[in-house]
Amino acid sequence: MRRAGLLAVAAAAVSLCGFSSAAVASAAPPAWHYCAKATPKNTGSYSDKSCSLASEPGKGSYELFAGVGKGKAFKGKGGSGRQILIVIPGKAELHLECAKSALTGHPVAPSGVKGVVITYSKCTMLGAPCKSEGSPKGTVHTETLSGELGWLNKVKGMAGVSLSNEVSPGTGYVVMFGCEFNPGEVVGFRSFGAFIGEIATTGAVGKEFLLDYSTGQYVEEPNEPTNPPEFEERFVGTLQSEYNSVESGFEWVPPGGLRGGLEHGLAVKGEALSIS
Repeated sequence: MRRAGLLAVAAAAVSLCGFSSAAVASAAPPAWHYCAKATPKNTGSYSDKSCSLASEPGKGSYELFAGVGKGKAFKGKGGSGRQILIVIPGKAELHLECAKSALTGHPVAPSGVKGVVITYSKCTMLGAPCKSEGSPKGTVHTETLSGELGWLNKVKGMAGVSLSNEVSPGTGYVVMFGCEFNPGEVVGFRSFGAFIGEIATTGAVGKEFLLDYSTGQYVEEPNEPTNPPEFEERFVGTLQSEYNSVESGFEWVPPGGLRGGLEHGLAVKGEALSIS
């Protein structure tokens, strides 16, 4: 294996270049809502417990309330494929490929999430096994993350959720792992900043939704991050990554990092909620 060539390519894993933009001002961000029995009795707007069937105004058994209900934890699962996509402009694409992914966390009123951890299993990059410190071989996991809901396109009803380090939002590490490209030689990676995934939005209250991380149009632009960097109402940020290897003198480089993004979907189940 050509070490110099491999590490030059591996250096760009899960990384993003810097990006700045003024967020477009808009109406208030979306918020969580839950369906419950109207109080006083029969004064609600809906006749069913999912608040999908409108009743005669002020006479329904159920009403839609802002909040997260009992705040039940949510869990998500994703299948095999490209979990993290990395693009070196004009040169190559790299992928952290994992057999499956899993997500846990909690919704928080009025429009947040907390305690989110995404775990990837049986992960490799360019055939090399990867793992987070203290995890089994092939297992990569994020740090504990939190974030907020936001509109990607309010007119079309497209919302998303941002995630960053829960203790140090926007600046703390999002994920840290290493890949053993040569026997006994591990290249380390660490990413900080924030990222956004699209989620199901308006409609009847439900316990299930799809959380989708897509590079889409962003991968076509040489100087743009691959995941959306902002909501309509505010700028969120991007992931910034560094690597550490024998070739870098075991220093974390490059300054500012290179670009990349997440590319996978998770089927999530939890508290019966809607977003509006």
